[in-house]
Amino acid sequence: GYWREAGDPAGYLAANLDVISGKAGKISPLPGSGSLNPGGEGCSSPLLIGEGAVIEPEAALGPGVVIGPQARIGRGAAVRNSVILEGTDVPDGALVENEIRAPDGVLTAS
Repeated sequence: GYWREAGDPAGYLAANLDVISGKAGKISPLPGSGSLNPGGEGCSSPLLIGEGAVIEPEAALGPGVVIGPQARIGRGAAVRNSVILEGTDVPDGALVENEIRAPDGVLTAS
């Protein structure tokens, strides 16, 4: 089976990206839990968007993005290779790359 050390920000980010890319095995979101690899303008797979997340116009997502439930990605923001945790607000025009964002702060994976 799949195993990866995820005890620091870099490991946590890598584990999330492994899951959505299929390296950790095939996953299917539970009904009502979100969308795996939703198509659409500004989206590049692999990508997982949690239920109730709001993606504002002109936002660019992916590749390699996990967005938690009730998160908001602002107008014109770009998110790549990152995890946006539940309830996090990414401001309009922000560039998020190789980060884990939470409502109360940011962790870089480097």
